Amino acid sequence: MAKTLADVLAAEDDLVVCNGLYSLLLTRYGKLFNPATLPVEHRTVFSVWHTNMMIGNGGFHAFFNAEMPGDPDYTHMLAGYKAIGCGPACAALNRVFDAFPDRVPSDDPVERLRVFVHGNNEVDGALNRDFLETADALTTAVAAYIRKHAAALADVEKPGTGYAIAVPRRALKAAVSVPVVGRLDPVATGLPRLPRWARAAFYAHCAHLVFSDWDEAWPESPPMYREGIEQAIILAQLCAAQGRAVGDLKAASQQAIYAAQAAAATDAKARMGGPPPADPVAATNIAISAATALDFISGDEEADFGFAKAAIDASGRADLMEQVQDDFQKLKKLAREGGWTEKTPVPPEVFQSDFDARGKSWWKRW
Repeated sequence: MAKTLADVLAAEDDLVVCNGLYSLLLTRYGKLFNPATLPVEHRTVFSVWHTNMMIGNGGFHAFFNAEMPGDPDYTHMLAGYKAIGCGPACAALNRVFDAFPDRVPSDDPVERLRVFVHGNNEVDGALNRDFLETADALTTAVAAYIRKHAAALADVEKPGTGYAIAVPRRALKAAVSVPVVGRLDPVATGLPRLPRWARAAFYAHCAHLVFSDWDEAWPESPPMYREGIEQAIILAQLCAAQGRAVGDLKAASQQAIYAAQAAAATDAKARMGGPPPADPVAATNIAISAATALDFISGDEEADFGFAKAAIDASGRADLMEQVQDDFQKLKKLAREGGWTEKTPVPPEVFQSDFDARGKSWWKRW
């Protein structure tokens, strides 16, 4: 992977050039940002290559099922493809948008997908197929654009600028999580010793606890954000209860991240026109705590409860922090006494004060 712009420009393979610059752009801006804040050359390459990879991996089904924070009407994306100047790709993309009334996809992802599927079926899948067949031509065009605009891309190696909705999860964690100073946190030090599904259940439980403060942190948030967080938590709890990954974890995690992006955004457009949160830090952390639970289940071993802890700190809820500590100790005791292993499923009921393991069908050594 290229580490400098010089490395990118020195590559003879066009695909290496495109992937290399995309990697540099990710390093500088992260995956979550407002495209309008980027220099036009940076935005052009990122918008085109990011969407090209998304469509290449899952077709327009995946593309229209996802949200585009900071570019909900696809203005920057379409402008990017036009600037790149790849005729076949632009023509294929135009045919896709022609399938929508007035060429404007709905704000509702379900409706967007319904209209696209209908249009694609009418031409026997050609909307997907025609665009995918332009992959080589588009790669050549993007690489040519990068080489032509090398001077405007020269500052791509500068440190990240920290746009509010551009902060990637790990950077956001460093920015908003509040560590316990002066003593070791027994939860943080003890979590890695818990079996897998006990950890997953605990992350989902923490997300559930802080979610109770969502309406106070963002009283008038657009319903889609609240629903996205809630569904992410429910899915994480379901996975832990079944002792296996179920459902589309990445899609559900992304919905929670969209809520975090919106909570951190300074631009009303990036919030779907909704009013700003009363407490952006708390709202952002609440949303990412839900995504973190799913990310752990998906395999992110570095996931922890730092976002939930930061949300609690932002809200001033000392009672919640005490509950988190007590619930962890209870969970640890149950795991030890029950002989839990990496395969033991853990339902959310274990955190109830009147929970009794006796007679539970799932309670056994695995």
